[in-house]
Formats: sequence, C-alpha cells, structure tokens
Amino acid sequence: MKILIVVTTLIGSLVIFIMSCIEWAPQFFYNKVVKHNFKSEWYSLDNYSPNFLTPIATQGFASKKNANEQFWHKFHFGDLYIPLPVKNPFYFVSPNLSFDKKNKKSKFGISINNAKGEKISDIYFLQNIKMPSLLSSQKLFELPLIRREITRKTTDEIWKDVFSEKIAMPDLKVEQMAYNLYLLQLRSRILKQNTLSFGFLEDRDVVVVQFDYANKDYLGELFMRKRGGQIYSFIIISRKENKEASLIRYKMVNDIEYVDSSPVLSDIIMKEFKSLAYKDQVDHVGMLYLLSAWSHDDSRKSILEKAIFFLERGFKNQQQLSPLYSYYLDRYKSVYSEKNVKDLIMNEKVKLQKNIHLESKAMQEVDVNSNEPITGEALTVEEQFEKIIKKSSTVKKEKHNTLRVD
Repeated sequence: MKILIVVTTLIGSLVIFIMSCIEWAPQFFYNKVVKHNFKSEWYSLDNYSPNFLTPIATQGFASKKNANEQFWHKFHFGDLYIPLPVKNPFYFVSPNLSFDKKNKKSKFGISINNAKGEKISDIYFLQNIKMPSLLSSQKLFELPLIRREITRKTTDEIWKDVFSEKIAMPDLKVEQMAYNLYLLQLRSRILKQNTLSFGFLEDRDVVVVQFDYANKDYLGELFMRKRGGQIYSFIIISRKENKEASLIRYKMVNDIEYVDSSPVLSDIIMKEFKSLAYKDQVDHVGMLYLLSAWSHDDSRKSILEKAIFFLERGFKNQQQLSPLYSYYLDRYKSVYSEKNVKDLIMNEKVKLQKNIHLESKAMQEVDVNSNEPITGEALTVEEQFEKIIKKSSTVKKEKHNTLRVD
C-alpha cells in the first residue's frame, strides 16, 4: 500500500512537471528569440537588432515655420510631389546622383545648399514598395491558431502595430507572443541593421526611422507612409543643429505628396520644359524640370544629355553640372559635354575624360571645317585653335592681294 502511494505521488509530480514544461515552453522560446535572436526550424531572423524591440512614441520638430513661401515650387520626382526652392535667394538645388555598377541601379536625390554653397540637406527619392506579407515565411505562422490571430487584423492595423507596439517580455498568451514575433520579423524586413530608433511622428500617420549616418555632422532619417497596399518613402539627411536644415525637414515632411510615377509623365514634363523661357531653361529651374522627367524613366539618356547641354549654356551652374558628368561617366562609360565650363570641381578621372572628349570633338570640327586630313601627332585644343587663326589670316591676306574684276 505504501509503495502504491509513493508511485502515485511520483507519477502526479511528473505529470505536474511535464504540464509545467509545456506551459512554460512557449514563453521560454519567445524570450530566447526576443533577447538573443534564437534560431530554430520554427522561427529565425536574418536581420536582428535589439533596437527593433521598442518604438519611440513621438518625435517632434525643432522648427515649424518656413519663410519666403513664394520661392518654392513643387516638382514630381518618382513617387513624390516635392517642394523645392526656385530662384530662392537663400537656397539653391543641385542633383545628387550615383550609379551602382554591380546592381545596375541609380541612387537619385537632391541636395539643398545655402547661399554660400554649403550643403545643408539631402533628399533621396525611393521607389514605393508593396506592404510585405510574411505568413508563409516561418513554420510558426503556418500553425492554424497563429495564422488566425494574424489574419484577423487588417494591413492598416498591422502597419500601426509594427511601428508602435513594444515587443513585451512579461507573461503573454501564446497567440500574442506569436503575433509579436510576426511584428518583429516585419521590422527586420523593413528596417536596416543600422537603425537607431523608429516610431510615428506625433499626430501624423508618417513613420520616421533614424539611422546611423556615416558623417556624424548630419542626421539620417527615413520617412515612410502607407497608402493602400503600398509603402511610400524618402530619406532626408540634415545638418545637425542647423536651423535652415530643420526648417527644410519640417517643410518636406508636411508638404510632400505621394503620387504614383509613370513613364508617360516624362513626355508631359518635357513639354513643360520646352514652354519655359530660355533664361529658365539654362538655369536650375530647367534642370529640375528635366530631372523630374528623367526620374519617371531613367533609361532615357537623351534627357540627361539635354540637362547637361542647357546647364553648360547657363551661368554659375558648376555645382549642378559636376554630379551629372560623374553619373553619366559611371553609367555609360563615356562623357557627354558640348562646351568647356570653367571652375568645375570634380574628381580627376571625370575631368580627364571630359577634357579628352572636348579635345576630340574640337579636332573633328577642325577637320570638317578645313577639309584636310589630320596626320602625325594629335594636336591639343590650343594647337588646333592656333592653326585655325593662322589659316584665317592667310585667307584674309590672299583676299587682300586679289584683284577684283567686275
């Protein structure tokens, strides 16, 4: 009898222990994932950061007023309708372009400079993306109970939770723990490893993500907004502790509109450019129209060439031209230029290629005008110029010594 009681007691204790393990297993697994990025066949993250766990509820603006509103005009770049300074005595705009040779992709933005030519802000235009659905991404989310918990929420609710819900550690129901892991994976998909903080702007449906920017004198921020099933976004790089940069940041966040891009818009905007007065075509105003047209179809090399062509005929456009020369060379492995522009600040490789291009072009023009084959060593632009002057003087002398007979 005593033996039976002991055996029964042991079995009862074992059952209680097993039930306790079953009850605590999800909690243990959840905490291991959240705190230490534990990986298993049920759930794993390739991109994880402790900074993904806790959103910052609000982020405000230091400056909220913009003066000289009459000197701003909206342009359609990609999926954004963005305000930019036009003929503004306080700011001017230059393109910010680079080409990823490996992935064959362009990085396109605008730099806003103050009257002294100092860069105070960069705005980068990003292509909109579809709101990701990760229901089939993890074995955990395929469990009927978990899938039901996730799918009962709308995409708008999930989007709000992604950027406002804290991934809590206390005791939670299994369904809530699984949903939190779903939110965590969405964050790891949308946010980058260098994220410092994220959350909704106060009283706005705009998300701001602060990331670690290489130049510590500048603040790097990604702004996102969900419309329907699409996520629209742009990046602002602002000079820290700079009132002008803060004003521009405020204006961009409040005045930018989200409008879908289409290649058809390129031709429409080109017609608007052609209707401009010539003095505006050769100024930064014309450049903004042309770059706007190009942003809707960046395969149209001719639009870039037109931007360079008109800027070269304008006044004090060096800061706008240099990035266009560099981008064109990186992407097309050649230089486009029709005119020598003094005081350009650009790297030696681009400068050399541009000089070679202009010399070659000058030699071809001399050859065509003189109808004489070029032999021997290639002449420099200066030598070709001297040759033209000499030939012109000879022709004038011959004409002076010729007797006219009527």
